[in-house]
Amino acid sequence: MTIRGVGILMGMAALGGVIWCLFDRHWRVSVNYNTPGNAMPTVSYHEGLWHRCSNSYNLGGQSNCAKMMEAINHLPSELIFQRGFAVFAAIAGGVGVLFGMASAQRINFAAKQKDKNCCATLAGVCYCIMAICIIAAASWSASHTLKDSKWDYGIINQAGYNIIYTIGADIYIGWVTGCVALIAGCIMIFTSCKNDEYEDDLDYNTTQYAPPNTYNTSGNKEYC
Repeated sequence: MTIRGVGILMGMAALGGVIWCLFDRHWRVSVNYNTPGNAMPTVSYHEGLWHRCSNSYNLGGQSNCAKMMEAINHLPSELIFQRGFAVFAAIAGGVGVLFGMASAQRINFAAKQKDKNCCATLAGVCYCIMAICIIAAASWSASHTLKDSKWDYGIINQAGYNIIYTIGADIYIGWVTGCVALIAGCIMIFTSCKNDEYEDDLDYNTTQYAPPNTYNTSGNKEYC
């Protein structure tokens, strides 16, 4: 496998990580602390970009999730920006994968080598944009979760204990995905800068070549 092939596979893996983070529901999870004299918490919470969920310990860990259907002007601005960065990362990653596939030697979507190198450059740029966007979304979410651990999207606790949120697994996945995408982008750009060992548009016209006539009119072979 070539170095460019490794970059293409890493870009695909990064896109998969972005899509996972986009739709998973563990951007932040609750750590319940009960106040003295109150009952121990029986419900835990976890939230994603589009859903908020609760797990009831009394029901064997059954999870109930609800979509965040509030109007956009009622949602926290941090959540709106996180969604925007994550969606844009997925779009950039998808476009990057298409350009990466076009730059592969075994795919004839781009026939000339210089066109393949151009596609590789565009794929590398898209991968870098994907990396920046998903890292920004994960870091923004982590910053606000740690800054105000009691801030939530409207969940009201009626059990007498505080809901303290902490960083969920999706934020770590987003950071790792961003690093993978950045490495993939550097690989694609690096391979597109290599000099071509051959020129694709060089035409070889072999039909005009004819061997010299080494026979005379009588059919006898002539020697120089």
